[in-house]
Amino acid sequence: MAFSLSRDGSVTIGRAPTSDITVDDPSVSRQHARVTTADGRARVLDLNSHNGVKLNGQQIAGWHPLHGGDVIALGNATLVFHRGAQPVTPSPLLGGEASVNRGEPSSYRLEIGDRWVLVADPSTRANYDLLRRLARSNLSVLIHGETGVGKENAARAVHFWSARRTNPFLALNCSTLSETLAESVLFGHAKGAFTDAKAARPGLFESASGGTVFLDEVGELPRALQPKLLRVLEEKTVVRVGESAEIEVDVRIVAATNRNLDEQVAAGHFRKDLLFRLNAGKVTLAPLRDRRRELPLLARAFLAEECANLGFDPFELSAAAMGALGSHPWPGNVRELMNAMKFAAVAAAPGPIVEVRHLPQDIKGVTGEPPAPAARPGRARAFRPLRAEIQELERTRMAEALEAAGGVQAHAAQLIGMPIRTFMGKLKLHKLGRPR
Repeated sequence: MAFSLSRDGSVTIGRAPTSDITVDDPSVSRQHARVTTADGRARVLDLNSHNGVKLNGQQIAGWHPLHGGDVIALGNATLVFHRGAQPVTPSPLLGGEASVNRGEPSSYRLEIGDRWVLVADPSTRANYDLLRRLARSNLSVLIHGETGVGKENAARAVHFWSARRTNPFLALNCSTLSETLAESVLFGHAKGAFTDAKAARPGLFESASGGTVFLDEVGELPRALQPKLLRVLEEKTVVRVGESAEIEVDVRIVAATNRNLDEQVAAGHFRKDLLFRLNAGKVTLAPLRDRRRELPLLARAFLAEECANLGFDPFELSAAAMGALGSHPWPGNVRELMNAMKFAAVAAAPGPIVEVRHLPQDIKGVTGEPPAPAARPGRARAFRPLRAEIQELERTRMAEALEAAGGVQAHAAQLIGMPIRTFMGKLKLHKLGRPR
């Protein structure tokens, strides 16, 4: 159930029928807590309740500020404070329907730190409710889902909603590193442990102590390193490369995979005991093709975001364009949709309508549109798909950035304002090696 707060006001929460928000639970006092808002800021106060008020697992006394995603526990009842959650209406073009139950919005934008997730499909709502509950524990979490489905957002939600939220969140894609480099990155190394190890360095687990480590594509972790990861999970210790002393670390591990790890175990590629430890809390994210209510909402949100980046007012998606989006199978899931809307914003500029012709070729190709008329004789001109030109420009800029950065990928990505994970993925796409 959702309850909207005014920008300036006060609500009481309790078991009494006269409360603004009534919670029918014997563990909740008749007048348990008060939430006030002023100038867009919110605070919570315990009204001398019998069981007290916990904010993100910590007992509070007096007024405490509220932030988006905060979990408020009143006895056995749990409330979640959402900042800026705005209802949106699904599009009938893709079979969506507005459904409001007991005041709950049909869909809303869930803020997770500096990121957001749009929640409209029941499976997404159930998954993020589960993630919020798991966040309050110290269980390891394993997130299953296809590429581009939003696994890192889910991992960040676990961290953001946990008591570790003020400590580091560090991520590593296990598929991008060689076995030797992965060991040093994860566990650190001593001075002189290998060539160019001119100083001792802590690994990812030491650097994230007190926080969360996100291991993306954990199924790609080299077999030789899996016992060491198991030691982190069981004993909370690491041993740096070139040393023998154990170092205590306090980290929570959230892992993700697009592989079937049970099959990996059967094939001898993944340790069964490690899978059991990682799989303490399991969450499976549905592919975008199974979340049709969210597709038009995400498309409009991504389009509006890219329009803002380009300095335009939001463009509209035509009915035909929306139909093309609905017919596409989305093998790349949410990430593919986001990139498609960025492309559409560039192709349709200066707007204000995105038509089918503005969509990427592999999406508009499924609509059965008639081919464009041939140019008249004497006026022939060789055109290239805009997408190919954009990719060529992207490859050129990435190569130039790598050259300027001396081959340091993180620096090169920073030079052109591209997230490092995106940059590393596109290195493979464009077949860019390290510059000489």
